[in-house]
Amino acid sequence: MLKWLPDETLYSVCSRQHRFWGHSSPLETCEALFGRQIGGVYHDLPSHLGLLAARVQERWGEPGALAMEKTLLKYYAAWKPREVTMAAVATMAAGAVRHLKVRLGLQNSRFRANHPLKACVACIQDDVGQYGWAYWHMEHQYPGVWVCTRHGTLLHESLFKSTGAGRYDWVLPRIDQLTRSIEWPVERPPQAAAGFAALTVDLIRSGASFEVSRFHEVYRQQLDRAGMTSVAGNAPMRELAAAYFDKAQALRLASDLRAFPATLGEAYAHVQYLLQRPRVLVHPLRHVLMISWLFPNAAGFQSAYAAAAEVDANGKCASSRLRSHEMKYVDDAARSQIVAALASGLRPGQIAAQHGVRPSVVEQLLDENGLRLVRRKAKAKQARSNARSRWLSAVDIHGRLGVTRVRMLEPAAYSWLYQNDREWLSRHQPKRPNHRARPGRSLQKERNEGPLTPQPSA
Repeated sequence: MLKWLPDETLYSVCSRQHRFWGHSSPLETCEALFGRQIGGVYHDLPSHLGLLAARVQERWGEPGALAMEKTLLKYYAAWKPREVTMAAVATMAAGAVRHLKVRLGLQNSRFRANHPLKACVACIQDDVGQYGWAYWHMEHQYPGVWVCTRHGTLLHESLFKSTGAGRYDWVLPRIDQLTRSIEWPVERPPQAAAGFAALTVDLIRSGASFEVSRFHEVYRQQLDRAGMTSVAGNAPMRELAAAYFDKAQALRLASDLRAFPATLGEAYAHVQYLLQRPRVLVHPLRHVLMISWLFPNAAGFQSAYAAAAEVDANGKCASSRLRSHEMKYVDDAARSQIVAALASGLRPGQIAAQHGVRPSVVEQLLDENGLRLVRRKAKAKQARSNARSRWLSAVDIHGRLGVTRVRMLEPAAYSWLYQNDREWLSRHQPKRPNHRARPGRSLQKERNEGPLTPQPSA
């Protein structure tokens, strides 16, 4: 079995093994390595790593190490909770990975989920001269990396795999099979793309596993240090969105970065969302863009992140101490009003703007007063009231058309009521329309059955 080359991917070493064996069909190599005809052929998040490790007697490593070090899971693991990462490792080791990208939050992120194979022309020439092989480098494959951090040159995209061509092939980088998918307006890649690539590579090289739920506090503290917030700690969102938008525009030429904001309105929404406590999984590229905008390098971000995570003697983190300091400037009357507004179901961001405080203060009051359940009930009550009102209005106006037509007119209200208030919905269905008898029906019946009364004889 061939040995690993520096920074080589699992797909690359399998492709080199295929070339070394001289198999005419890629399916032969699949069968030899994975025990299945199309096993392990995905270049980004391959499957059946348990079978591979057993068949090569773990000369390349055990399944967990292969997944975490030699596939793109290495990139995503830095940004995901440990339980999500371990579940992904188990999936890749056991078998099919059909839904893995969905579970990692890639399919619904608006970013490219079919990762392209990328290579540096200068690296190909150096690798052939030094090792006798051109191979795929792991750091070139990270999402958002389009500049080689070693040579400072633009990466090229392979014509195979992610394009659908050679889906089950084992291919190695060749200069004549690469295309320049990004046309920069200058000869060399701009500083923004080079900096974005260097930041990504440095963050993953550090081996850190970030707690993404803390990032919004790290961002806010950095804005405070940079003097980009008011005395009250509020962020001037329009100015921040404009600066964030300028940063994003320099990167949107890349195919996997086009989900970055294209308008000032989108930039405003992105910044506002990232400065609040996250509620769903966010694609790592959004965080890397935010970090590249606020921090000079990976070391600066990691230092700020470590400070935010530092635990004091009372068991509170630095971000909690910051919020406690902020709470000193909120009087009892304002606190009561904020708590009442939270109980009514208003959004924390809206409440913070109305009372001139930071969203983190509102979030702290939300946690301290146990209002999350109360807010959920209030929001559910409001949603129920809205859905019932819209449904009754539609039934009243269009009920004569039948339930199918009313459902088509108010699909959202019907769906919510069907899932959450089905008993009420069943009692408020439109009456079935009365179909008029078709003209001539009685006459037709009379013709078929004969006259209703006997006719007098002639």
